[in-house]
Amino acid sequence: GVLPLCPPASPRACPRCCPNVADVDPMRQPVGSWSCPTTVFAGADALAAWASGPGRQPRGRAIVLVDPTPAVRDAPAVRALLAVLPEAIEVAVPPGEAGSEALRQAVAEVQSAAVAAGELPQVFAIGGGSVLDAGKLVMLAAHEPGLLDMLSASPGGLQIVPGPTTASAPLVCVPTTLGTASEVSPVALHRGRVSTMVVGPALRPQQAVIDPQLTASLSASALAAGLVEPLARAVVPAICDRPLHLQDAQARALADTLLELGGQLATGGADAQWRLTAALTSTATHTSFLALGRPPMSHALWPLATELVAAGEMTKPAALAALLPAWLTGLAEGRLDGPFGSATRVEQVLGMGAAEAAARLADWLAELPLQAAPPVARGADPTVVAARVVDRWQRPGWFLPGVDTGQIRWLLAAAW
Repeated sequence: GVLPLCPPASPRACPRCCPNVADVDPMRQPVGSWSCPTTVFAGADALAAWASGPGRQPRGRAIVLVDPTPAVRDAPAVRALLAVLPEAIEVAVPPGEAGSEALRQAVAEVQSAAVAAGELPQVFAIGGGSVLDAGKLVMLAAHEPGLLDMLSASPGGLQIVPGPTTASAPLVCVPTTLGTASEVSPVALHRGRVSTMVVGPALRPQQAVIDPQLTASLSASALAAGLVEPLARAVVPAICDRPLHLQDAQARALADTLLELGGQLATGGADAQWRLTAALTSTATHTSFLALGRPPMSHALWPLATELVAAGEMTKPAALAALLPAWLTGLAEGRLDGPFGSATRVEQVLGMGAAEAAARLADWLAELPLQAAPPVARGADPTVVAARVVDRWQRPGWFLPGVDTGQIRWLLAAAW
Protein backbone atom coordinates (compact mmCIF):
# COMPACT_ATOMS: atom_id res chain seq x y z
CA GLY A 1 0.00 0.00 0.00
CA VAL A 2 0.88 3.66 -0.05
CA LEU A 3 2.72 4.94 2.99
CA PRO A 4 0.64 7.61 4.76
CA LEU A 5 1.91 11.16 4.75
CA CYS A 6 2.94 12.48 8.13
CA PRO A 7 0.78 15.46 9.16
CA PRO A 8 2.37 18.56 7.56
CA ALA A 9 1.99 20.53 10.79
CA SER A 10 3.74 17.92 12.87
CA PRO A 11 7.33 18.77 13.88
CA ARG A 12 8.18 15.09 14.02
CA ALA A 13 7.56 12.15 11.78
CA CYS A 14 5.18 9.33 12.60
CA PRO A 15 7.24 6.68 14.46
CA ARG A 16 5.13 3.89 12.94
CA CYS A 17 6.40 4.49 9.40
CA CYS A 18 9.37 6.87 9.46
CA PRO A 19 11.09 7.72 12.78
CA ASN A 20 12.62 11.15 12.89
CA VAL A 21 15.99 11.13 11.14
CA ALA A 22 17.59 13.02 14.01
CA ASP A 23 16.82 10.08 16.30
CA VAL A 24 18.64 7.50 14.18
CA ASP A 25 21.90 6.13 15.50
CA PRO A 26 23.90 5.73 12.27
CA MET A 27 26.26 3.23 13.85
CA ARG A 28 23.38 0.81 14.44
CA GLN A 29 22.31 0.63 10.80
CA PRO A 30 22.58 -2.80 9.12
CA VAL A 31 25.72 -3.38 7.07
CA GLY A 32 26.67 -5.97 4.51
CA SER A 33 23.07 -6.21 3.29
CA TRP A 34 21.66 -5.86 -0.19
CA SER A 35 18.40 -4.55 -1.56
CA CYS A 36 17.32 -3.46 -5.02
CA PRO A 37 13.61 -2.73 -5.19
CA THR A 38 13.95 -0.47 -8.26
CA THR A 39 12.28 -1.86 -11.37
CA VAL A 40 14.33 -0.86 -14.41
CA PHE A 41 12.88 -0.38 -17.90
CA ALA A 42 15.63 -0.06 -20.50
CA GLY A 43 16.09 -0.10 -24.25
CA ALA A 44 15.45 1.86 -27.41
CA ASP A 45 12.31 4.02 -27.02
CA ALA A 46 12.02 2.79 -23.43
CA LEU A 47 10.31 5.96 -22.23
CA ALA A 48 7.58 5.79 -24.90
CA ALA A 49 7.09 2.09 -24.22
CA TRP A 50 6.84 2.74 -20.50
CA ALA A 51 4.33 5.57 -20.94
CA SER A 52 2.08 3.48 -23.20
CA GLY A 53 2.09 0.45 -20.91
CA PRO A 54 -1.13 -0.68 -19.21
CA GLY A 55 -1.89 1.13 -16.00
CA ARG A 56 1.07 3.52 -16.34
CA GLN A 57 -0.91 6.74 -16.61
CA PRO A 58 -1.20 8.06 -13.06
CA ARG A 59 -4.51 8.55 -11.38
CA GLY A 60 -4.94 12.20 -10.51
CA ARG A 61 -2.34 14.86 -10.98
CA ALA A 62 1.31 13.90 -11.48
CA ILE A 63 4.26 15.93 -10.21
CA VAL A 64 7.19 16.26 -12.61
CA LEU A 65 10.61 17.51 -11.49
CA VAL A 66 12.47 18.29 -14.69
CA ASP A 67 15.68 19.85 -15.88
CA PRO A 68 14.37 22.93 -17.75
CA THR A 69 17.23 23.17 -20.25
CA PRO A 70 15.95 22.74 -23.83
CA ALA A 71 18.10 19.65 -24.48
CA VAL A 72 16.09 17.86 -21.77
CA ARG A 73 12.70 19.57 -21.51
CA ASP A 74 12.18 19.67 -25.29
CA ALA A 75 13.57 16.21 -26.08
CA PRO A 76 10.98 14.31 -28.17
CA ALA A 77 10.78 11.45 -25.66
CA VAL A 78 10.18 13.86 -22.76
CA ARG A 79 7.56 15.82 -24.70
CA ALA A 80 5.79 12.54 -25.50
CA LEU A 81 5.73 11.60 -21.82
CA LEU A 82 4.38 14.99 -20.76
CA ALA A 83 1.70 14.70 -23.44
CA VAL A 84 0.18 11.73 -21.58
CA LEU A 85 0.33 13.71 -18.33
CA PRO A 86 -1.89 16.67 -19.32
CA GLU A 87 -2.57 17.76 -15.73
CA ALA A 88 0.99 17.35 -14.51
CA ILE A 89 2.52 20.05 -12.33
CA GLU A 90 6.06 20.79 -13.46
CA VAL A 91 8.75 21.93 -11.05
CA ALA A 92 11.91 23.18 -12.75
CA VAL A 93 15.11 21.89 -11.16
CA PRO A 94 18.14 23.31 -12.97
CA PRO A 95 21.07 20.85 -13.05
CA GLY A 96 23.37 21.31 -10.09
CA GLU A 97 20.93 23.67 -8.35
CA ALA A 98 18.63 21.30 -6.50
CA GLY A 99 18.60 23.49 -3.41
CA SER A 100 16.00 23.75 -0.70
CA GLU A 101 13.74 26.25 -2.49
CA ALA A 102 12.96 23.90 -5.39
CA LEU A 103 12.65 20.99 -2.98
CA ARG A 104 10.18 22.80 -0.73
CA GLN A 105 8.06 23.79 -3.72
CA ALA A 106 7.96 20.19 -4.93
CA VAL A 107 7.18 18.82 -1.46
CA ALA A 108 4.26 21.26 -1.13
CA GLU A 109 2.91 20.11 -4.50
CA VAL A 110 3.22 16.44 -3.51
CA GLN A 111 1.45 17.01 -0.20
CA SER A 112 -1.29 19.11 -1.79
CA ALA A 113 -1.94 16.48 -4.47
CA ALA A 114 -1.94 13.74 -1.82
CA VAL A 115 -4.56 15.55 0.26
CA ALA A 116 -6.74 16.09 -2.83
CA ALA A 117 -6.51 12.49 -4.05
CA GLY A 118 -6.20 10.68 -0.73
CA GLU A 119 -2.96 9.01 -1.81
CA LEU A 120 0.52 9.97 -2.91
CA PRO A 121 0.68 11.28 -6.49
CA GLN A 122 2.86 9.78 -9.18
CA VAL A 123 6.15 11.70 -9.13
CA PHE A 124 8.66 11.83 -11.97
CA ALA A 125 12.24 13.12 -11.94
CA ILE A 126 13.73 13.79 -15.39
CA GLY A 127 17.30 15.00 -15.73
CA GLY A 128 20.81 14.39 -14.51
CA GLY A 129 21.92 13.12 -11.13
CA SER A 130 21.10 16.32 -9.24
CA VAL A 131 17.51 16.33 -10.54
CA LEU A 132 17.04 12.65 -9.68
CA ASP A 133 18.51 13.28 -6.22
CA ALA A 134 16.00 16.11 -5.78
CA GLY A 135 13.14 13.73 -6.62
CA LYS A 136 14.30 11.25 -4.01
CA LEU A 137 14.67 13.90 -1.33
CA VAL A 138 11.22 15.29 -2.15
CA MET A 139 9.58 11.91 -1.61
CA LEU A 140 11.41 11.42 1.67
CA ALA A 141 10.62 14.97 2.84
CA ALA A 142 6.93 14.38 2.12
CA HIS A 143 7.07 11.76 4.90
CA GLU A 144 9.60 13.53 7.13
CA PRO A 145 8.54 17.16 7.68
CA GLY A 146 11.79 18.16 9.40
CA LEU A 147 14.13 16.72 6.78
CA LEU A 148 14.77 19.85 4.71
CA ASP A 149 15.26 22.06 7.78
CA MET A 150 17.76 19.56 9.13
CA LEU A 151 19.64 19.43 5.82
CA SER A 152 19.68 23.23 5.54
CA ALA A 153 21.38 23.40 8.94
CA SER A 154 23.71 20.48 8.23
CA PRO A 155 27.48 21.04 8.59
CA GLY A 156 28.01 18.63 5.69
CA GLY A 157 29.17 15.07 5.62
CA LEU A 158 26.91 12.03 5.75
CA GLN A 159 23.35 11.63 6.99
CA ILE A 160 21.78 8.18 7.37
CA VAL A 161 17.99 8.11 7.09
CA PRO A 162 15.75 5.36 8.44
CA GLY A 163 13.66 2.95 6.48
CA PRO A 164 13.24 -0.76 5.87
CA THR A 165 15.84 -2.32 3.58
CA THR A 166 13.26 -3.08 0.90
CA ALA A 167 11.46 0.28 0.92
CA SER A 168 11.66 2.50 -2.13
CA ALA A 169 10.35 5.94 -2.96
CA PRO A 170 7.18 5.94 -5.13
CA LEU A 171 9.10 7.74 -7.82
CA VAL A 172 9.92 7.22 -11.51
CA CYS A 173 13.43 8.39 -12.40
CA VAL A 174 14.33 9.15 -16.01
CA PRO A 175 18.10 9.85 -16.31
CA THR A 176 19.46 12.07 -19.06
CA THR A 177 23.14 11.67 -18.13
CA LEU A 178 25.48 8.74 -17.50
CA GLY A 179 27.55 7.61 -14.56
CA THR A 180 25.82 8.50 -11.31
CA ALA A 181 23.20 5.72 -11.49
CA SER A 182 21.14 7.86 -9.12
CA GLU A 183 18.04 6.36 -10.71
CA VAL A 184 18.66 3.11 -8.79
CA SER A 185 20.82 4.17 -5.85
CA PRO A 186 19.94 4.73 -2.17
CA VAL A 187 21.94 7.98 -2.11
CA ALA A 188 21.03 11.63 -2.70
CA LEU A 189 23.18 14.76 -2.50
CA HIS A 190 21.58 17.80 -0.88
CA ARG A 191 23.17 20.98 -2.18
CA GLY A 192 22.64 23.69 0.39
CA ARG A 193 25.11 25.98 2.13
CA VAL A 194 27.28 22.88 2.20
CA SER A 195 26.73 19.53 0.55
CA THR A 196 25.32 16.64 2.55
CA MET A 197 25.11 13.06 1.32
CA VAL A 198 21.85 11.44 2.42
CA VAL A 199 21.88 7.64 2.44
CA GLY A 200 19.12 5.13 3.17
CA PRO A 201 17.26 2.28 1.47
CA ALA A 202 14.04 4.30 1.37
CA LEU A 203 15.71 6.66 -1.13
CA ARG A 204 15.84 4.01 -3.85
CA PRO A 205 13.33 4.98 -6.57
CA GLN A 206 10.50 2.59 -7.29
CA GLN A 207 11.05 2.65 -11.06
CA ALA A 208 13.72 3.83 -13.50
CA VAL A 209 13.43 4.28 -17.26
CA ILE A 210 16.71 4.20 -19.18
CA ASP A 211 16.30 5.41 -22.76
CA PRO A 212 19.42 6.02 -24.90
CA GLN A 213 17.52 8.72 -26.81
CA LEU A 214 17.82 10.92 -23.75
CA THR A 215 21.63 10.81 -23.73
CA ALA A 216 22.06 11.40 -27.47
CA SER A 217 22.97 15.08 -27.01
CA LEU A 218 25.72 14.47 -24.43
CA SER A 219 29.19 15.67 -25.38
CA ALA A 220 32.08 13.26 -25.74
CA SER A 221 33.56 14.56 -22.48
CA ALA A 222 30.26 13.94 -20.65
CA LEU A 223 30.11 10.40 -22.02
CA ALA A 224 33.69 9.79 -20.92
CA ALA A 225 32.98 11.16 -17.46
CA GLY A 226 30.07 8.73 -17.24
CA LEU A 227 32.53 5.81 -17.30
CA VAL A 228 34.83 6.98 -14.50
CA GLU A 229 32.41 7.01 -11.55
CA PRO A 230 31.05 3.48 -12.15
CA LEU A 231 34.60 2.19 -12.66
CA ALA A 232 35.52 3.51 -9.22
CA ARG A 233 32.31 2.12 -7.67
CA ALA A 234 33.11 -1.30 -9.13
CA VAL A 235 36.77 -1.76 -8.24
CA VAL A 236 37.62 0.46 -5.27
CA PRO A 237 35.36 -1.19 -2.65
CA ALA A 238 36.48 -4.64 -3.83
CA ILE A 239 40.20 -3.84 -3.60
CA CYS A 240 39.70 -2.09 -0.24
CA ASP A 241 37.92 -5.09 1.27
CA ARG A 242 38.50 -8.80 1.77
CA PRO A 243 38.15 -11.43 -0.98
CA LEU A 244 34.61 -12.39 -1.98
CA HIS A 245 34.72 -14.65 -5.01
CA LEU A 246 31.45 -13.72 -6.72
CA GLN A 247 31.74 -10.02 -5.91
CA ASP A 248 35.38 -9.90 -7.08
CA ALA A 249 34.38 -11.54 -10.36
CA GLN A 250 31.59 -9.01 -10.84
CA ALA A 251 33.95 -6.12 -10.12
CA ARG A 252 36.41 -7.36 -12.73
CA ALA A 253 33.68 -7.95 -15.32
CA LEU A 254 32.30 -4.46 -14.80
CA ALA A 255 35.79 -2.95 -15.02
CA ASP A 256 36.53 -4.85 -18.23
CA THR A 257 33.27 -3.64 -19.76
CA LEU A 258 33.88 -0.02 -18.81
CA LEU A 259 37.47 -0.11 -20.08
CA GLU A 260 36.25 -1.56 -23.37
CA LEU A 261 33.60 1.13 -23.65
CA GLY A 262 36.26 3.75 -23.04
CA GLY A 263 38.39 2.34 -25.84
CA GLN A 264 35.44 2.43 -28.21
CA LEU A 265 34.65 6.02 -27.26
CA ALA A 266 38.26 7.10 -27.75
CA THR A 267 38.51 5.56 -31.22
CA GLY A 268 35.04 5.75 -32.70
CA GLY A 269 32.31 7.45 -30.76
CA ALA A 270 29.11 6.39 -29.06
CA ASP A 271 25.93 5.20 -30.75
CA ALA A 272 22.65 4.34 -29.03
CA GLN A 273 23.79 0.81 -28.17
CA TRP A 274 27.01 2.16 -26.62
CA ARG A 275 25.03 4.62 -24.48
CA LEU A 276 22.59 1.93 -23.38
CA THR A 277 25.43 -0.44 -22.46
CA ALA A 278 27.22 2.30 -20.52
CA ALA A 279 24.04 3.20 -18.63
CA LEU A 280 23.25 -0.40 -17.71
CA THR A 281 26.83 -1.07 -16.66
CA SER A 282 26.63 1.94 -14.37
CA THR A 283 23.35 0.77 -12.83
CA ALA A 284 24.90 -2.66 -12.23
CA THR A 285 27.30 -1.08 -9.73
CA HIS A 286 24.23 -0.43 -7.54
CA THR A 287 21.86 -3.23 -8.49
CA SER A 288 24.01 -6.36 -8.76
CA PHE A 289 25.31 -8.37 -5.79
CA LEU A 290 28.52 -6.33 -6.04
CA ALA A 291 28.19 -4.80 -2.56
CA LEU A 292 26.70 -7.81 -0.80
CA GLY A 293 28.85 -8.73 2.20
CA ARG A 294 31.01 -5.61 2.02
CA PRO A 295 30.96 -2.70 4.49
CA PRO A 296 28.85 0.12 3.04
CA MET A 297 31.72 2.61 3.46
CA SER A 298 34.48 0.56 1.82
CA HIS A 299 34.92 3.00 -1.10
CA ALA A 300 38.02 4.61 0.40
CA LEU A 301 38.38 7.20 -2.37
CA TRP A 302 34.84 8.49 -2.05
CA PRO A 303 35.40 11.00 0.80
CA LEU A 304 38.59 12.27 -0.83
CA ALA A 305 36.85 12.83 -4.15
CA THR A 306 33.91 14.49 -2.40
CA GLU A 307 36.15 17.00 -0.61
CA LEU A 308 38.19 17.67 -3.75
CA VAL A 309 34.95 18.56 -5.52
CA ALA A 310 34.07 20.95 -2.70
CA ALA A 311 37.56 22.50 -2.55
CA GLY A 312 38.34 22.75 -6.24
CA GLU A 313 34.98 23.28 -7.94
CA MET A 314 35.55 20.23 -10.10
CA THR A 315 33.33 17.32 -10.99
CA LYS A 316 33.40 13.98 -9.19
CA PRO A 317 34.66 12.17 -12.35
CA ALA A 318 37.56 14.62 -12.66
CA ALA A 319 38.50 14.08 -9.02
CA LEU A 320 38.32 10.29 -9.36
CA ALA A 321 40.31 10.37 -12.61
CA ALA A 322 43.13 12.04 -10.68
CA LEU A 323 42.85 9.83 -7.60
CA LEU A 324 42.55 6.37 -9.13
CA PRO A 325 46.04 6.01 -10.71
CA ALA A 326 47.67 7.67 -7.69
CA TRP A 327 45.86 5.24 -5.37
CA LEU A 328 47.02 2.20 -7.33
CA THR A 329 50.57 3.57 -7.38
CA GLY A 330 50.43 4.06 -3.62
CA LEU A 331 49.39 0.43 -3.16
CA ALA A 332 52.15 -0.76 -5.50
CA GLU A 333 54.80 1.21 -3.58
CA GLY A 334 53.49 0.27 -0.14
CA ARG A 335 52.62 3.88 0.72
CA LEU A 336 48.97 3.01 1.32
CA ASP A 337 47.50 0.12 3.26
CA GLY A 338 44.67 -0.87 5.60
CA PRO A 339 41.31 0.51 4.43
CA PHE A 340 42.98 1.70 1.21
CA GLY A 341 43.47 -1.95 0.20
CA SER A 342 46.60 -3.78 -0.85
CA ALA A 343 48.63 -4.72 -3.90
CA THR A 344 47.55 -8.32 -3.35
CA ARG A 345 43.91 -7.37 -3.64
CA VAL A 346 44.59 -5.44 -6.86
CA GLU A 347 45.99 -8.61 -8.43
CA GLN A 348 43.14 -10.74 -7.09
CA VAL A 349 40.46 -8.40 -8.44
CA LEU A 350 42.01 -7.09 -11.66
CA GLY A 351 44.34 -9.94 -12.52
CA MET A 352 47.46 -7.77 -12.75
CA GLY A 353 49.96 -6.14 -10.46
CA ALA A 354 49.17 -2.78 -8.89
CA ALA A 355 51.92 -0.93 -10.79
CA GLU A 356 50.72 -2.35 -14.11
CA ALA A 357 47.12 -1.52 -13.24
CA ALA A 358 48.11 2.07 -12.39
CA ALA A 359 49.93 2.49 -15.70
CA ARG A 360 47.12 0.95 -17.74
CA LEU A 361 44.49 3.04 -16.04
CA ALA A 362 46.50 6.22 -16.52
CA ASP A 363 46.85 5.44 -20.25
CA TRP A 364 43.12 4.69 -20.52
CA LEU A 365 42.20 7.96 -18.83
CA ALA A 366 44.62 9.89 -21.04
CA GLU A 367 42.91 8.55 -24.15
CA LEU A 368 39.44 9.48 -22.98
CA PRO A 369 38.08 12.89 -24.06
CA LEU A 370 37.71 13.96 -20.45
CA GLN A 371 37.31 17.64 -19.70
CA ALA A 372 40.41 18.94 -17.94
CA ALA A 373 40.07 19.96 -14.32
CA PRO A 374 39.89 23.77 -13.90
CA PRO A 375 43.08 25.57 -12.83
CA VAL A 376 41.62 26.29 -9.39
CA ALA A 377 41.39 22.55 -8.80
CA ARG A 378 45.12 22.19 -9.16
CA GLY A 379 45.50 24.68 -6.35
CA ALA A 380 43.60 22.57 -3.83
CA ASP A 381 45.76 22.34 -0.71
CA PRO A 382 46.25 18.63 0.21
CA THR A 383 46.61 19.53 3.90
CA VAL A 384 43.33 21.47 3.97
CA VAL A 385 41.45 18.84 1.99
CA ALA A 386 42.87 16.03 4.16
CA ALA A 387 41.70 17.87 7.29
CA ARG A 388 38.17 18.05 5.85
CA VAL A 389 38.25 14.33 5.04
CA VAL A 390 39.25 13.57 8.62
CA ASP A 391 36.74 15.96 10.22
CA ARG A 392 33.71 15.07 8.11
CA TRP A 393 34.26 11.45 7.20
CA GLN A 394 36.92 9.69 9.31
CA ARG A 395 36.40 11.12 12.80
CA PRO A 396 32.63 10.38 12.85
CA GLY A 397 33.52 6.75 12.12
CA TRP A 398 32.25 6.51 8.56
CA PHE A 399 35.36 6.03 6.42
CA LEU A 400 39.07 5.13 6.64
CA PRO A 401 39.17 3.73 10.20
CA GLY A 402 42.67 3.92 11.66
CA VAL A 403 44.26 5.48 8.58
CA ASP A 404 47.04 7.93 9.34
CA THR A 405 46.35 11.44 8.06
CA GLY A 406 49.72 11.35 6.35
CA GLN A 407 48.48 8.67 3.96
CA ILE A 408 45.48 10.81 3.05
CA ARG A 409 47.70 13.84 2.46
CA TRP A 410 50.14 11.78 0.36
CA LEU A 411 47.38 10.45 -1.86
CA LEU A 412 45.86 13.89 -2.40
CA ALA A 413 49.28 15.37 -3.22
CA ALA A 414 50.11 12.49 -5.57
CA ALA A 415 46.81 12.98 -7.39
CA TRP A 416 47.25 16.70 -7.70
